[in-house]
Amino acid sequence: MAVDIIRVGQVADSKLAVKKELLLGDKTLTSTEEVYLYLDPGDDDRDIILPASVPVGRYYIITNVDGDKKLNIKETSSGPVILELSNTTNYLRAELVRSLDDWEVFVIAGS
Repeated sequence: MAVDIIRVGQVADSKLAVKKELLLGDKTLTSTEEVYLYLDPGDDDRDIILPASVPVGRYYIITNVDGDKKLNIKETSSGPVILELSNTTNYLRAELVRSLDDWEVFVIAGS
């Protein structure tokens, strides 16, 4: 797994940092994951599983750096896809923010 991490500060229990990663499989995010995630799905579509227990206001900004393959954002590994980041959807970047009951999703078309 190829990972570059650039640390630029601290936000609550997470790192306000940039992480670039080539995925070799699905990825489950943690509460201590970097905020800015530039993820390359590699040669296959990948599921990105959001953490079940994080503080309200915790957020991730996820970018699919190779839109030819999908990043499927899910709340649980067996749950439905809540957002697909790919060239097909024209969404390559999203901000996901934890609210009281759910994840709020913000996308930018063509980003």
